[in-house]
Amino acid sequence: MADNLDAVQKQFQAEDAVARYDKLTGGVTAELGSYVLKAIKPGSLDGKAVLDNACGTGVITKQLLKRCENVKIEASDLSETMVNYLRQTVKPTNGSTVSATVMDATVPLLPD
Repeated sequence: MADNLDAVQKQFQAEDAVARYDKLTGGVTAELGSYVLKAIKPGSLDGKAVLDNACGTGVITKQLLKRCENVKIEASDLSETMVNYLRQTVKPTNGSTVSATVMDATVPLLPD
């Protein structure tokens, strides 16, 4: 299992990871995120901190920025390629801030 995880991690570090990620997910993250964010009452996250773990290209971060004011988003991903892309493309507005960090937040479910 560790070998499979290593292979997946290497794919997300590749230079073309961003283009492949957006193409392969086919907008699933955006669609699901849009559905979930509709359930959040307007203004309920204003002034709050939100963690976008496994942020990928920043799809959810960008949706949050469109819906919220004065929100502090902490975005993290295992892939430096993804985090760098998010840093280059995210545009905080309305008093919001975004911090993007490369972080391994995986937790083993079973000991090796």
